[in-house]
Amino acid sequence: MRGEVWKDIPGYEGLYQASNMGQVRSLPRVVDTPRGPWRLGGKLLKPGANRLGYRYVVLRRNGRSETRYIHRLVGETFIGPLPAGAHTRHLDGNPANNSAENLAYGTASENQLDLYSYRGYH
Repeated sequence: MRGEVWKDIPGYEGLYQASNMGQVRSLPRVVDTPRGPWRLGGKLLKPGANRLGYRYVVLRRNGRSETRYIHRLVGETFIGPLPAGAHTRHLDGNPANNSAENLAYGTASENQLDLYSYRGYH
């Protein structure tokens, strides 16, 4: 089994990284504030979950916060840009399993079939 691999998230280079195991972390950095430079230590981000079980994190850059789904971040980082009209699929149907090997891009129909399989519908 391959170990955990971390890569910069596209658009957040030097700020945040995603892992092939479905985790997101911030990187150590210095932020300018009105009181002078402020050192931020890197840390593993604790995800929230929506009512359907999809995990998300809040990322910050240029003074703005943005809520992003982890499956989208891992997909963009390890698969590439999301094609127009495509969905990020959880191949096992489990919205909490954001490992890179469990994600693929596909159609809305494929995405629904994955979810039905997870819930035991045939």
